[in-house]
Formats: sequence, C-alpha cells, structure tokens
Amino acid sequence: MFESTLLTDLRDVAAGVARVASLDVAGCTDAELVAAVEVLESTRRATDAARARVATELDRRRATQATDGLHTPGWLAWRHGLPRPQAAALVRTGRFLAEHPTVEGALAQGAITWEHACHLARCCTPRVAHVVAALAEQLVDLARGVRFETWAREVRTLLAHADPDGGHRPTPDGNRLAVTTSGDGSVHLRGELVGEWALEFTAALGAQTDQLFRTTEQDAAATGGATERPPRAQLQALALVELVRRGRAARRATAAPISDVTIVLTTPPTLSDHLRRPTHPDADWLRQVTAECLAAHTLDGVPIHPSTAALLTCDAAHRVLVETFSGETLALGRARRLASRAQRRAALRRHGGCCFPGCDAPPAWVELHHAPSWEAGGPTDLEHLAPLCRHHHGIVHRPDWQLEPDRHHGFTITTPSGRRLPAQTHGRIRQPAPLRT
Repeated sequence: MFESTLLTDLRDVAAGVARVASLDVAGCTDAELVAAVEVLESTRRATDAARARVATELDRRRATQATDGLHTPGWLAWRHGLPRPQAAALVRTGRFLAEHPTVEGALAQGAITWEHACHLARCCTPRVAHVVAALAEQLVDLARGVRFETWAREVRTLLAHADPDGGHRPTPDGNRLAVTTSGDGSVHLRGELVGEWALEFTAALGAQTDQLFRTTEQDAAATGGATERPPRAQLQALALVELVRRGRAARRATAAPISDVTIVLTTPPTLSDHLRRPTHPDADWLRQVTAECLAAHTLDGVPIHPSTAALLTCDAAHRVLVETFSGETLALGRARRLASRAQRRAALRRHGGCCFPGCDAPPAWVELHHAPSWEAGGPTDLEHLAPLCRHHHGIVHRPDWQLEPDRHHGFTITTPSGRRLPAQTHGRIRQPAPLRT
C-alpha cells in the first residue's frame, strides 16, 4: 500500500510540473511570475528531500547491486545520466539527512535549499558530528535571511573551531585540481583549495576580476558602448588566465611574452606545387598556406580557431608546422617577427603601458601588436608596434575592429561603428575623433 501510494503521489507531482513546464508564461504579470517562482522553489526543495530519502533507502537495501551489479551512485550515473560527483553527493547527503531529521524537515518545508544540506553533509566529519547533531536547529536558523555564501562561511568557521584535531589548520594535501579538455579544445576545471592557499587564490582572483570589471566599464564609456560588459563569471575566467600569464611572465619589462604553442596547419591535397615545395618559405608563403589550410590545431590535436591562432602568434616567439593532409611536413619554424629588446624598450617608453584608451596596464603586462598585422605585411618597425595588454589585444583582433598607425597620436583604434579612438600615451586620454562619414 505504501509503495502504491508513493508512486501515485509522485506521478501526480510529475504530471503537475510537466504541465507547468509546457505553459506559455509570456502573458503572466510580474507578480504572477514572482509567485510562481516561490511555489516552484518550495516544490523543488520538497522534491529534493523526497529524492534523497528514496535514493538513500535504495542504497541501504543495495538493490541496484542485485539488479545491475552497480553501487547506487554508479547506477544513478549510468541509468539516469547524472554526473558521478552529483550522484555520490545525492547518496551522501541523503544519509546525512536520515541521521539529522531536523535538517531534513527544514529542507522538505523549504526553510533551506539542497545546497545547504549538501554543505552541512560535507562539513559533518566524524570529529564534529556530535556538534552538528546538537546544533542542527541553530545551523538551520542561521540560514534564514542570509546569503548562502555568508552562511556557508559561518558554518565552516564554527565547525572548524569545534574540531578537536585542528580542522581549521589545513595542509597542502587538501588542495585538489582536475583539468579536463573536451573535443572542441575547451578546458574544464574542478577542484578545491583550502586554508592559506584558498585565501591567497580568492584574494588574487577577486582583485584581478575587479580590475577587469573596471577596465570593461572604462572601455564601454570610452568607445560609446562598442565594447560589452561581460558577466562576472566570464570576468573571473579571464582573470584566472591573466593571473597564470603574469605568473609565467616573471620577467623584465623589456622581455616579450613567450608562447609555447606550436600551431599545425593542415593543407589540402590540391595544394599547388609552388606552395607545397617553396624555395624560400617566408611570411608571404605562410600567409598563402594559411588561407588554403583545412584546419589549425596544436601538436596535441586541440583545434585552434584562426582568430585565436592570430592572437597567440602576434607578439610571441612561436612555431608554425605546415603539413599536408597525409601528414607530410612542408615547413617548420618561424620566429623572425619578434621585436628586438631595444624596440620593445622604445615602444614601452613611448607609450608607458597599454595604449588602449583608459587602460592602466603597466609596461610589464603588454604585448606588441603589429599594425598592420604581420600576415598583412606589417613591418617590425617601432611606428608599427602598438603595446596592448592581453585583454585589449584580443579586442583589436575582433572582426570590424581596426588599429592603424597615426602620425599625431601614435595609433588610432576604430570601433565597429566607425568611431575613431586615438591611442593614449602614458595614461593621457584625448577626446575621441568623430565618426567616419
């Protein structure tokens, strides 16, 4: 009878949610949408509590091992497509809720979220389990009217002080980072930092993210809205890469940033003989081959978009490997486009850092951009080398953006709308030029 009632109630809930998912909400008022979110959020929390209870009981009975030879987390991942860490967290948190009915009741009644329950389950080590059990009601009350991040930090601090073995003094063994690369070349990060490493990372990432935010705000104001204001999640990702670059670039301001990327260009079988067997491979030959190539990628096989390849090789000693479709190597090497140390010193002395209007990046953080580009025949001469930080270097490589030498301002940047922005020198920003007619 219980099992029959359980399935009947669950089917009713699922049917109701499915009907809501198919409704056209465009005609609802703002008040109706707010009320709908509140009802759905309450339903989700109750469903999370029920889901954890059922999964925990399934795990206790070891039913999936008997039927499919898999532990419950593995079965959830295989049968229902859950990521393995989420499947494990479901069972782990379900066990915690079964042992702490106060927390389970708060979740079912909507007082806390599933994320609150998961956090308490992670923090409930054997050394502080008795503290969590004794203070469960107070820990739930702490979550009322408080942002999750603030509550989670307070819970960690409280339980760390209650840990008799000094859980508040983490060791390097607690740091973890997993890096995976997907087929399209994107990188996925998952990990955990503890103690002083977490504090240093958070502080550095926050400061760099704030700097990028200010930079994008200044760019939007200086370009009349031609540049976007990215969300903070995107800014944090860019900030992390920038911190890595600066860490690698522990160098004098006169040293150019170095790229370790070898770009492999794959040419088609129909490539003409004069390109297949050049007498003297040079920049013009490479430009023609690039225009004919089927694909670009790294030595590891990670695909590279043409604009990305152009950005990576614009101001770095790089290697270009050109091969045929069958793998025959046509040419390897080319590092003649770099400015000399004397030219780099002169360019940085001339502009005092990034020349994009409003940017405060110092000389040590900039790269030299050829204007016109190296592929278009731009010479490695001082008047054609524009110092740009990585962020603004990426902007001028976007479609419809242009950066060209200007005898009055050093360089002029043209936005997609046609607005002309004179480059700055030593932080001095001039009034932008009028739109092109």
